[in-house]
Amino acid sequence: SRILNSRLFKFIVGETTSGTPIEFLVHEEAIAQFSKPLYNLIKGRLSEAQAGCTIWKDVSKQSFERLAQVAYTGDYSIPNTRRRNRFTEPEKVGMDALRRLQTSKNKKKGKGTRLSSADWGVSEPEPQPESSLRFRTKRERYLEPPSPRLFATDFSSLQYPLVAPRNIHHATCETAEHFEPDINYSDVFLVHASMYVLGDFWLIDSLKALALYKLHRTLCIFQLNNENIEDIVYLARYAYNEETKGMEEGIGGLRSMICQYLAQNAAVLSLHAGFTDLLKDGGQFVQDLFVFAVQRMQ
Repeated sequence: SRILNSRLFKFIVGETTSGTPIEFLVHEEAIAQFSKPLYNLIKGRLSEAQAGCTIWKDVSKQSFERLAQVAYTGDYSIPNTRRRNRFTEPEKVGMDALRRLQTSKNKKKGKGTRLSSADWGVSEPEPQPESSLRFRTKRERYLEPPSPRLFATDFSSLQYPLVAPRNIHHATCETAEHFEPDINYSDVFLVHASMYVLGDFWLIDSLKALALYKLHRTLCIFQLNNENIEDIVYLARYAYNEETKGMEEGIGGLRSMICQYLAQNAAVLSLHAGFTDLLKDGGQFVQDLFVFAVQRMQ
């Protein structure tokens, strides 16, 4: 009730990522509970708190929808994967608040079947011959109730199937358990990475942990080959994008996981032009990858 009775707070998102701002109304308590910076933004003394509205230009519509989903349910949905021969541009996740990093650091400081009589352990009554001199009553049209001699074992075997899922989003939130070679995983990788970055920006430790958990499970079933190496390269480029400068400490969990995966699969990656091009860019990525590669050799 604390969340549902709280004020509706307006978020205007996606202007930079899609070119069109989109408005969302979310219960303020659902978002404010995430972290101290978000609490101050929504319920503190800032102008946004007073107006009941804030603008997140660099957060995409999809990323904010997932953030709100986590706020209300504790998990977020994963996008449907695409066949590699139908490859399209990966979902726009933008850089999800990366451009406002310095501002954030300043804030840190301050869906059955019906039951039949058989389900009760009762057999259908045999039809009785009707007498022409006898009238059937309305009561006789109904089955007799179950026998009172119902044992505990009989009771436990009764079935009460659900008519709807207990969690309508459960299937969409679970990571895949098996690798599909003809699937493009770019969107999935970038969704988890962008949720981590958003969580890092607003100091949402639970969201960062959830994103890393899902990304790790996906990478564990992912089988690297010449056809899908670009999916991993795209992920690495996102994590080490120019706009993430200055985020080495906060984004370390994401970068560390990516570098460990790359170091473990260096032999396959070294034969791919996209990966070698990434190495040529130098910077923090090469330094981090070198550290993990050396550690694997020891």
